[in-house]
This record gives sequence, structure tokens and C-alpha cells, in this order.
Amino acid sequence: MDYDLVNMNDEQLLELLEQVWDNLSEAGKDDAEEKIGDLNDGEGGV
Repeated sequence: MDYDLVNMNDEQLLELLEQVWDNLSEAGKDDAEEKIGDLNDGEGGV
């Protein structure tokens, strides 16, 4: 998806940032859950 960031208004930019943040948060949660699962299985670690 292409976005015309220069011509977006503040509301559109904020909405886009919220979507990006939500996507990053979900990815972080998935990664954290996977690491916790590995630790519980006795695998992985720091």
C-alpha cells in the first residue's frame, strides 16, 4: 500500500500511526509469547 504522507491531514496521519503501532504491538506480543513458550519448554533463553 502506498501512502501520500505529504498530502495527508493530521487525522489521517494519526490513524495511520495507530495502525502501525497496533501492528508492531501485535508482532511484539507474538514474539514475546513465542520466547516464553520456548523458555517453558526448556529451549532458548537469553
